[in-house]
Amino acid sequence: MIVQEKMNPESKDIPLLFDTCAYIWQKLDNKPAIRYVTIRILVKIARDYPGLANESRLLADSIYTKPLSKAARKSISRLVQELSCNRVVQADRQCQCP
Repeated sequence: MIVQEKMNPESKDIPLLFDTCAYIWQKLDNKPAIRYVTIRILVKIARDYPGLANESRLLADSIYTKPLSKAARKSISRLVQELSCNRVVQADRQCQCP
């Protein structure tokens, strides 16, 4: 997954990558490190494809983050907040984030 995160997939591969990462992220019995990398990939994809931003935010719900450490939850919260902020910046040209 880490190697996949560093790569820039072709646009035809994005749906499969997004679905695979979402599947891995939703399996709560996966190792936290793997799940963390997958949510980073999901957010990275959502930055390039804003239509997936809402789905990425839903996947960051407490149902999925509760089993993670406090530090991981905080990091994921920042990633998702950044995603929201990027969307605001693109639309209004002004960031409302703290």
